[in-house]
Amino acid sequence: MFANANLWEVGVLIIGLCFIPLTFYLVKTLMRLIELLNGANQTLVENRYNINSIIKNAENMTKSSDEIVNKVNGLTNNVVRAVDPIITAGSRLTRGKKTKVKRKII
Repeated sequence: MFANANLWEVGVLIIGLCFIPLTFYLVKTLMRLIELLNGANQTLVENRYNINSIIKNAENMTKSSDEIVNKVNGLTNNVVRAVDPIITAGSRLTRGKKTKVKRKII
């Protein structure tokens, strides 16, 4: 069969036969790459969901802290209103003395 073949023809045949396993190797590598990219895509989708969840939790915490600050401000105002008459009365009692009662506003 190869009796009439030239050397370059045999070389081309050997090179052609070498491309068959190389093609299988490349197909296998590309399939693994596709699996890797699908996994990375799934991770990105999960991270996007987790980020949205974290943002919602942060918003809820901010709203809760705002409510707490508003309640504390209201309580502080009530305390100031309750203490003001006491400070006024104390300052009237101590007018004859040289000490002054000072009130710090929080």
